[in-house]
Amino acid sequence: MTPLAQQALAEGASQISLVLFTTATPAGIVACVAITCYVLARRRPPADCARLQRFLIIPLAAVILGLIASTNHLGRPSNTLYVLMGVGRSPLSNEVVAVVVFTGLAWLGWLLSFARGRGLRAARVLLALSLPAAVFALARIAGAYSIATVITWSLPYTPANLVLAALTGGPVLALCVFSAAKVDPGRAAAAALATGIIAGIALTASECLQYAALQSLQSGLYRAADLVPFYPGCIAGPAALIACGLAVLAVPLARRVPLSTARCAGCAALVLAGLAVARFAFYCLRLTAGF
Repeated sequence: MTPLAQQALAEGASQISLVLFTTATPAGIVACVAITCYVLARRRPPADCARLQRFLIIPLAAVILGLIASTNHLGRPSNTLYVLMGVGRSPLSNEVVAVVVFTGLAWLGWLLSFARGRGLRAARVLLALSLPAAVFALARIAGAYSIATVITWSLPYTPANLVLAALTGGPVLALCVFSAAKVDPGRAAAAALATGIIAGIALTASECLQYAALQSLQSGLYRAADLVPFYPGCIAGPAALIACGLAVLAVPLARRVPLSTARCAGCAALVLAGLAVARFAFYCLRLTAGF
């Protein structure tokens, strides 16, 4: 391996906290949206909705764990407070605040799901408010890496890949919640799987287009393609993991067999592992303009 590639790997390893954040948090947000939409639908059995609301803590935990991991990127967790000083002008600050607002609304909605009467009504209102907050948070995360001076990141594929990754992992995580809560999602299961498959295919295609675009990018010293000669493997490997995870889910759904929690958890682990490898490759691919 060339010294340049070793340098790229070291760069990716130094950003492992952001790998965890951009893998777990967007997927958790999409899963929360899917479950919240199910809960707010008036035609659903109240008992099923009540159980799902309480199991909303699973994707929320993924969001919160991603946030906690991201604080390591700031040097010290205490530096998190300084993030608030850049709201409105810093993509990083806007990203963090948007995720915190969504998390606060969804967490309060989950907490009030254990109440009765007015508490339950307030929970539904908070969960409804969390839906636009989720869309905004996902948009802020996706747009945080459109940095003009980092020529390998300032591409249309950068935000597209992050959104597509969220739409690949989020539905699988949502199916885990349905299985853990012992709620039959009905046709929603097929819709979730179809969303994951389509998003996974689109993600792989987008990453291939990104790799093609790298061939014409270079700074004053290096070519982007030389920076990550292992990038094709970082496309094929995650694609294989994601395909395996989705295929294992597809078999019982095709046979109309209930999904077990263990199967869903294993599939989610495969899919999220694939997405994490792809995110790691993205952080290796950091090439600034100039010398």
